[in-house]
Amino acid sequence: MTDQPSDTYSHLQMPEITAPTLAETTADRLRQSIFDGNFAPGERLYEAALARKFAISRGPIREALALLEGDGLVENIPRRGKFIQQLNTRTVDEIYSLRRILEPYAAELLMESPSPETEKAIRSSLTELYEAIASGDASQVAARDIAFHGLMYKLTDHRSLIRAWDDIIFNKLTMLVRITTKTHDTISDAGKNHEEIVDAIVSRDVDKCRLLLVEHIDDAWNRAKGSLGDVDRATASSDD
Repeated sequence: MTDQPSDTYSHLQMPEITAPTLAETTADRLRQSIFDGNFAPGERLYEAALARKFAISRGPIREALALLEGDGLVENIPRRGKFIQQLNTRTVDEIYSLRRILEPYAAELLMESPSPETEKAIRSSLTELYEAIASGDASQVAARDIAFHGLMYKLTDHRSLIRAWDDIIFNKLTMLVRITTKTHDTISDAGKNHEEIVDAIVSRDVDKCRLLLVEHIDDAWNRAKGSLGDVDRATASSDD
């Protein structure tokens, strides 16, 4: 075998690695603000007000909102404006029905190719969840809960599964879990439920793991629907 000449790829234009733009940084800040509950689902977003809040011009705000629209967090309604994505029963059903199919499959992939690194990673994520529970911080519990499930997808190294999590599930699930955690006292149950799932994965008990995951997702599904009902009733009361 001969070495390739040093100029083999000299004709290719390689993309330049650049720092995040102001719009991207602003989108990240807005995204976190949405996740923190500073904006209500369905709330209208005003470019001028956001520009004043972030002390920047309206151009980067407009670009940031376009990025968040691509993430499914912002909805652009023609002739009305831009709004935080409304969470409704259809959104809940689509997200959780998708999880019901994909997460047991992700767990099965992990059990097909077990490794000490995989076990270490999921047990570490479980430990972080328990630490959040001990702190009593509901928002941290929600974040660690989501991180645990996201890790299951990422450890599969299945690119389409990971894209489904990153591009479809993560953003809306984060909003849903934030509402669910605030309106239901489920913090104390979170650790035990996830520990049982971890034990099933480590012991490679496919049937038990699938059952646990489906029960876990169905429970979260029902709580999310109940939480939306609580929010709708609270909104209606405030409008009276």
